[in-house]
Amino acid sequence: MVFLLVLTLGLVAGAPVASAQQATPTPTPESPLNPTFPAPAAPEPTPVQEDETAVDDGSNDRLLLLGIGVGLLVLFVVIARFIFSDARAHLTAGDRAAVDRVPGERPRPPSKQVKSKARARGRAQRAARRHNRPR
Repeated sequence: MVFLLVLTLGLVAGAPVASAQQATPTPTPESPLNPTFPAPAAPEPTPVQEDETAVDDGSNDRLLLLGIGVGLLVLFVVIARFIFSDARAHLTAGDRAAVDRVPGERPRPPSKQVKSKARARGRAQRAARRHNRPR
């Protein structure tokens, strides 16, 4: 509500200024708005002397672009090394073993106790499916 009040006051206060700007002035004989008034002469442009020593052959641009490219490459390598070292620092024991394992090496086979538990779970699942069959 206050915003609308301030907006309305601003529009009302600015109305006389806006209407004063829209009034067209009457041209006088010396006025530039008078079509018979002579136009001022255009100033002559001053000639620019070219410096022969400031010729740009483009070699600096190529060198600059090469430097920027090498700098970006170094920045990316530094960021990647930081990310990898941080990721390795926060690995769990199981993840660390998986990372340190040789790719061709197989993990140790599960023990007989683990196998028997898995078989017991499978038997229980089959028995539950048999029990829940529609008849």
